[in-house]
Amino acid sequence: MRKFVLLVIALVAILIVAAVPASAQEPTIADIVVQAASDDPAEFTILLAAVQAADPSILAALSDPSASLTVFAPTDAAFERLLSRLGISASDLLS
Repeated sequence: MRKFVLLVIALVAILIVAAVPASAQEPTIADIVVQAASDDPAEFTILLAAVQAADPSILAALSDPSASLTVFAPTDAAFERLLSRLGISASDLLS
């Protein structure tokens, strides 16, 4: 009887472990920025353009799922206010 109870407990434990879904990989910073830039209303389009225009290693770092990074990402509205105060356009900034 004891062996039967242990067998049932082992089977239940196996079923519980098998039923737990594998955790999905968290999105990278690059994934979040690209998604936000394609949302309606779009955000971070200027940031995305700046990252794409910069050194490719920056985009690689932001796309690395194993990287632990914090990014203070200005919104398009913040970029537009800054560009207005500087008297330049986004294309001037990115050229």
